[in-house]
Amino acid sequence: MTHRLREKANKAVLDNYINKYEIIGKIGEGAYGVVRKAHERANPNNVVAVKTFKPKIQREGEGVPLTVCREINVCTIM
Repeated sequence: MTHRLREKANKAVLDNYINKYEIIGKIGEGAYGVVRKAHERANPNNVVAVKTFKPKIQREGEGVPLTVCREINVCTIM
């Protein structure tokens, strides 16, 4: 993925995140990302935890580390 395409994709994800959730506070931070407490703008009574992952790709073409993929998988199941 080229640098411009990556920036465009990241902006689209961020815009969706900002439009859908209102951040209440920070819950914690780890090696791969930050967990924040938020509520959905459409349903303020629905409080959620949202994890944003830090970009940690060392070299172009390496992709996402397997440990991050496992963590994403666990987060989507729960």
